[in-house]
Amino acid sequence: MEKGLLIPAYVEGIRTRKDKTVAITLGTNELSHEKAGELFSINGQLITAYLSVKDISKEDQEIVDSIEPEQTGKTPSQRLRNVLFLLWKQNNEGFKDKNMHYEHHMDKILDHLKSKIQ
Repeated sequence: MEKGLLIPAYVEGIRTRKDKTVAITLGTNELSHEKAGELFSINGQLITAYLSVKDISKEDQEIVDSIEPEQTGKTPSQRLRNVLFLLWKQNNEGFKDKNMHYEHHMDKILDHLKSKIQ
């Protein structure tokens, strides 16, 4: 990758390690296949904060800092997944796996919406 990869991300977790380094967990919105491929291509490399394998100049930092995030808060699909997870925790309805619970309820929602299509 010649240029850096710029993607909006949420800081989902920060933790310290025994060797005094810091681990940061980032979450993104859904990525295109191209962006996801670029992201996986830099896995395991030392990168700068803006996800580039090159150093960031002061000018580049100012450009990145001036960019407004495309979306704030969670996407509707993230909100739905979170609500279904909380429902599963409250009453698992016999589902031992939260993903099976999620798929079951998503199928029910989709069937309901499909029934409205003429």
